[in-house]
Amino acid sequence: MQGAIPARRSTFKLANAFPDGWGTIPNNPLIAAAIASLFKGGANARNLMGCWSPDAEGRLTYRHLGKRGGQIVIYPDSAAVIARQHGSDIEKQWAFVEGFSPLTVDVLLAILAQVCEPSLGNKSKFPLLAPVPITASAILRYKGLRRWGSEGRQLRQRVDEEILRLQGLRFDVHQFPAWDPDLNRWNAKGVSVIGDRLFDIVDSQTYQSGGETRSRSEIVWLTRVGHWSQWWMNSQAKVWLGAIPQRILEFDHRQNRGSSLLAKKISLNTMVLWGAVRSRGSMERRVDRLLEDIGELPVLDARDSHWGGRVRDRFDEAVLQLQEDGVFGHVEWPKGHEPGGADRVKGWVESWLASKIVLTRPGVFGDNAIALHRKKKRRLAKKSKEPVELKRGSVIRSMRMDRNISQSRFAGELGISAAYLSQIENEKRAVSKGIHGRIAEWARANEHFDKPGADGATGSIYSLDAARDSRPAIGFRG
Repeated sequence: MQGAIPARRSTFKLANAFPDGWGTIPNNPLIAAAIASLFKGGANARNLMGCWSPDAEGRLTYRHLGKRGGQIVIYPDSAAVIARQHGSDIEKQWAFVEGFSPLTVDVLLAILAQVCEPSLGNKSKFPLLAPVPITASAILRYKGLRRWGSEGRQLRQRVDEEILRLQGLRFDVHQFPAWDPDLNRWNAKGVSVIGDRLFDIVDSQTYQSGGETRSRSEIVWLTRVGHWSQWWMNSQAKVWLGAIPQRILEFDHRQNRGSSLLAKKISLNTMVLWGAVRSRGSMERRVDRLLEDIGELPVLDARDSHWGGRVRDRFDEAVLQLQEDGVFGHVEWPKGHEPGGADRVKGWVESWLASKIVLTRPGVFGDNAIALHRKKKRRLAKKSKEPVELKRGSVIRSMRMDRNISQSRFAGELGISAAYLSQIENEKRAVSKGIHGRIAEWARANEHFDKPGADGATGSIYSLDAARDSRPAIGFRG
């Protein structure tokens, strides 16, 4: 079998699919539909706007409509559902869809990036017949996770399960406009295929690695992309590609990591759109439609009284985090709904959801983006030498109160909500690297700012030295 894994090897190494922190994935309507369908899964799958729904035949489907006509229908493979779930037929399908998670998306991204790994070259074997290997360890490495012992074993097992879960998705492409290799031209009437997959598992092999004392087993999966590659990848070159930062995979995938998880979803959704429309330097998005696209907009009946405030805080923090990480360049916030603003009066949720945010690229994807990434890494490495200890909520509160600044005003200067600042000051929430940097910059700028004392004299109200205690200095990365 072409590409079969050699039977006698004790180690297996893969070339890095994210050199310099950037990778490439196939970026086409089917991949966009797949990512959207995964975002619409999970525990809240039944209560989301634009969610999965049963068709006339009782099959649970997600439908992706093309702007120029055609549609892609996604549904669980009946064999995969029967093998994994229990209960009635429709409940089995719902249980399968509710099993999707952000980790499922990360696994898919890693597999797609490995397909486009640079050392494989730009030539594809029509329709990409050569299988590509991937391992759970490589996927966890791309995510920046290092675990050993039983915890590492459980994580690798979960990643392997996600690979098999992705095999349980089927795609029907109905008259979707695309480049048709049979006609050697663009087919406006559309191309079609029934029962396609994201990728097929051609072969797998279990390896023992780590030596005699710390031996562990590892499955190497040999994957080959589905039938869709004949339209959106061709025999001359790999086409319909988009660059993505490894940072997207590194964002925490756990459901209780609100802003980090939302940053993963927002960045990936925007990257897919930017990859499809390369001429756009910026993109205007309605907040509610963006949230709907990434599976974060429940139906009205599923929203409690505090839903708007929670989502708004996570949304603002996620976008700020993406801007700091260089995923977005300039951000034009919705007018009247800037982070830390005092707009939360009656009816503000509906107004915010209907408002628009403009996201701008940090530069043209490719070499320029990589250059920006390298420049950012050098800047962060330089800043890391500065010993700044402003991660304790009590220190931050004392600094603010000594300056006689209200919590809402200080939050506005930091670009975060007052509720978020309150959680930091009460040490109910850790200070992220980005917020840490902003607080440190503010402290430096106001270190020698004097105020009148009780006797009319002036004196320094705060200095970084006042925040230091007997603990060792902590390195700061802005």
